[in-house]
Amino acid sequence: MANVIWCTGFRLDFSWIHLPIFADDGYPIHTRGRVLSARGLYFLGLPFQQSMSSTLIGGVGRDAKLIAKWIVEFPKAA
Repeated sequence: MANVIWCTGFRLDFSWIHLPIFADDGYPIHTRGRVLSARGLYFLGLPFQQSMSSTLIGGVGRDAKLIAKWIVEFPKAA
């Protein structure tokens, strides 16, 4: 199974994602960037992903490090 990290960039655009992972407001349902209902799917750069600085270059590193840790820990398919 592959992992996917969608880095949001300057504008949030989720129109290409056709999965049932969104709340009524169109925002992805996640926990600190990890989509629990779609294993292996992660977001990076979401507003307030972990803190107010999550969308800034100076703060996104902490979020990226956490996602990298989750990917390494992700159980590999047999």
